[in-house]
Amino acid sequence: YRARSASRRTARLPIPAARAVAERIRQALMKESFEFAQRTFAVTVSAGIACYPTHALEAPDLVARAGAAPRDA
Repeated sequence: YRARSASRRTARLPIPAARAVAERIRQALMKESFEFAQRTFAVTVSAGIACYPTHALEAPDLVARAGAAPRDA
């Protein structure tokens, strides 16, 4: 199983662990905000998880499926 970040790093995790990691990241980022031009902006995140061999057999295809997962949800 792979988890991908925008920096192109990947990790192999069992699905329950991948979901737990994604949820911890989402919750941590929801607490953050930043100010710019006297406005406050919230930070959000979306994460996709793809499973080998269910979603794809090759790494590039798994990464593509993980990227598409948030849009397909």
